[in-house]
Amino acid sequence: MKRVIISGFVLLAAWFAQAQESDRLYSQLAYKDAIKEYKAELKSNPNDGEAMYNLATAYRLNNETGEAEKWFEKAVTFSGRKDAPFYYAQMLLMNGKPTAAKEWFIQYQGTVVGDEVEWLESYTKLCDNVASGKVNTRNFEVLPVLFNSNDLDFSPMYMNDDLAFVSNRDERKGAMVHSDAWTSNGYTDIFITSATSGFKVSPLSKKLNSTLHEGSGVFDAKNNRFYYTANNVKKSRQQIDDESNVRLQIYQSVQEDEVWRKGEKMAFNQDAYSYCHPALSEDGKTMIFASDQPGGFGGMDLWMTKKEGDSWSVPVNLGERINTPGNEVFPFLEENGTLYFASNYHPGYGGLDLFTSNMGQQAWSIPENLGVPLNSSKDDFGLITKNGIQTGYLSSNRNGEDDIYSFTYKGAGWIDVRVINCLNNEPISNAEVNVLIGENQVYALESNQEGIVRFQPINGYTEYDVKASSPNFSTSEDCPGMATVSTLQPGTVVLGLREGDALPTTSTGLNLCGTVLNAACNYLLPNTEVTIIDLCEGKKYKVRSNEQGAFQFPLKKNCKYRVEINREFFDPVVTMFETNEDMSDCYEVDVKLNSNVDLRDPAN
Repeated sequence: MKRVIISGFVLLAAWFAQAQESDRLYSQLAYKDAIKEYKAELKSNPNDGEAMYNLATAYRLNNETGEAEKWFEKAVTFSGRKDAPFYYAQMLLMNGKPTAAKEWFIQYQGTVVGDEVEWLESYTKLCDNVASGKVNTRNFEVLPVLFNSNDLDFSPMYMNDDLAFVSNRDERKGAMVHSDAWTSNGYTDIFITSATSGFKVSPLSKKLNSTLHEGSGVFDAKNNRFYYTANNVKKSRQQIDDESNVRLQIYQSVQEDEVWRKGEKMAFNQDAYSYCHPALSEDGKTMIFASDQPGGFGGMDLWMTKKEGDSWSVPVNLGERINTPGNEVFPFLEENGTLYFASNYHPGYGGLDLFTSNMGQQAWSIPENLGVPLNSSKDDFGLITKNGIQTGYLSSNRNGEDDIYSFTYKGAGWIDVRVINCLNNEPISNAEVNVLIGENQVYALESNQEGIVRFQPINGYTEYDVKASSPNFSTSEDCPGMATVSTLQPGTVVLGLREGDALPTTSTGLNLCGTVLNAACNYLLPNTEVTIIDLCEGKKYKVRSNEQGAFQFPLKKNCKYRVEINREFFDPVVTMFETNEDMSDCYEVDVKLNSNVDLRDPAN
């Protein structure tokens, strides 16, 4: 009996040591090795729900969706993890089982509240559309490029007429030195190719490519400055954080005499967090990147920093319209400011999907899924384009491994138009949209709950004028509510209307000049709704405070006004004033808002 007890203790100790090792590897993001340990652990303890969940997650993060589905199916029963049904549903959707996926999205929906309920409605609707074949299909031709290898090739980058990209092919500098603990794949380098060379591939730079990771980046408009992703390094040594992880950082390199200098780490990087996938505006003054630094909404979020002289500002989160509890990664900024990015949490067809959004006066528009075939049931990311997404490149593992694909738009079968409130980019439902060819109206449509109308082009006509109108909304120079659309231009056309009456077009030289502040700390409050009521004519106008919390509005003389300031989580403020003939320049008003949310810990 004593021998049996001792043997039991030995087995328990061995199982405990094995569990510790699997959890250690998992926490260090060494998912390939963690998979082996968890599988062995589950043979000894087949009902360990936490091990099931972690094993399923390790498979999911390595794009092994079949195994991930198998283990999430067990984890939803044994793990007690709230989000296990969501990830199980995602794996089912990625593996071509939309009907089963819908059931688990609905089950997960019963555990959430608020905006997440509506968000999951989008997933269940998507499952219905996939099951019935009514997916958002656009007329793109998507083809693998000639320079793909048998290894990983992804993240295309424009450089003059050449194309740079990331790969771990055998020619990489670190071919025999390092492999990634996450995937067991070799570390990556940056390569370059071009059509003029017959797509011959060569390393971008011996100074930039090291034995460690070099990854996704962007060249400035002059192609002599390069911002890119690489392992966190100090004095040529890889840095390991407190959790034994090697973080990613963003570096910049300058080209001098056609030679790229050694990269220098950007000042906003922090050693404890990852920074990656930089995107750059056409003027080189705005950078958007992905990071898991504090202050975000989930895993990896998109952040923005502005160039101020020779330095960059403190990064600002793009907000919850763009970022989710999941991962938003691989941003790209087109010349016109349109943002493209990948997300595994916004409703998509599986894994990472490609989305687009535009910055309005004060807010980003609701991200739009780019549809099939740019997206697939696998990971799709790293899209770049120069001409309004008519042509370009993207990365995808739709055929098993990460490869680069070219895409070309072949013309519209349908044209989508979205009507929005241009002050906050919210959709306007039940708006009237007229479609004209010249002076002749061919369609009279009404927008749905998402603000969208769709019409089919008429044979022989490629261009149409579209005009929107809606009660309690007006048009202005910056919100014209009309556009000319073409069957040759892909993407959804956005028509902006201004909430309230049209802004006055004549000036008396007198303006309402205001600033909105948080009364508790005097912080500026941007993107705050300001309603100005002209009591002389009974007109109601809407404006919003800018990034500095300031707003301005043209006033009439000898008139009474009522100003209402509203912002979520703050008590509204109403003020009255009257102008006279002697006033000029600015009628100043600083508005201080008091929070109506008690942030104190109720346990204290």
